[in-house]
Amino acid sequence: MLRAICNVPLVIPYYHVVSDREIPHLLNLYSYKNLKHFNEDLDFLLKNYTPVDLFEVLQSNKNYDGFRKNSFLLVFDDGFREIYEIIAPVLRKKGIPAVFFLCTAFIDNKQLCFEHKASLLATVLERQISESQRILISKLYFGNESGGSDIKQAVLHTCYSKQHLLDEAAKLVDLDFDKYLSKERPYLASDEIKDLIKAGFFIGAHSIDHPRYIELSDEEKLYQTVESVRTIRQRFGLQYGVFAFPHSDADISLSLLDKIHRSGIVNATFGNQGMLKESFSSHLQRFSLEKYAKPARDIIKMSYCRRIYKNAIGRSVVQRLQ
Repeated sequence: MLRAICNVPLVIPYYHVVSDREIPHLLNLYSYKNLKHFNEDLDFLLKNYTPVDLFEVLQSNKNYDGFRKNSFLLVFDDGFREIYEIIAPVLRKKGIPAVFFLCTAFIDNKQLCFEHKASLLATVLERQISESQRILISKLYFGNESGGSDIKQAVLHTCYSKQHLLDEAAKLVDLDFDKYLSKERPYLASDEIKDLIKAGFFIGAHSIDHPRYIELSDEEKLYQTVESVRTIRQRFGLQYGVFAFPHSDADISLSLLDKIHRSGIVNATFGNQGMLKESFSSHLQRFSLEKYAKPARDIIKMSYCRRIYKNAIGRSVVQRLQ
């Protein structure tokens, strides 16, 4: 009934990671599905929708237009190694195509995302910090010994422009980010990405190093977007270019979307405003299947209901500045 009322031909659910283990660099950031729940989500999608691949989406060339009824495109953000080890094998077995959006600076584990540094550091501060270390980090973040009441939260809310504080704080507690990168290999390697492409999966860009776009100038946003797509296309010899905005696309203006698409590098972009309509052609909206600790059925029902509500109050189209 909800599908009929909403009339959304294509739904685009996304995940970040799937794992049965505790992942230290994500522990303090967000929840994720285990393998059992992931399989249940996929079975629900296959029962109620038809999977489509990226080429089918690009060929439509218009937002949600030209799709057979009740289709879904599955996508994943951030390029974690679990994509290769856990997710891709499950998708291949079930015959589901997918798009994996990668941050170019993290490929081959060359660099650790500032938010993942924050998660690792927050755990250390919570479990192992001494009083002298607490004072030093308090001075670093607040400029005094007493500082805020919760240093852990201050660390987790470190902004992109001040990510150097994470490196300085890590030294104070003997946390070696390079050692973690080498040992844990949190991100995909180039050879793994090539294997995924050979297996029929699609690769897109997710910025250079996962900034919060709201903190960037329009020039920086354009650079992060176009250059990351250009790098992905050149490194892996792709004939297409797609991009998913990290964190949120809520503050992305129509003029910026126009510049991105006129670059000739980007064929389609993706946001995360749920099932709302888009005024910009070739910019598609997605919704998370891991944001809430609920099965896909419940999350999708909530997304349909949100669309109905937004339509009732006259706000079913994403509002963007010119």
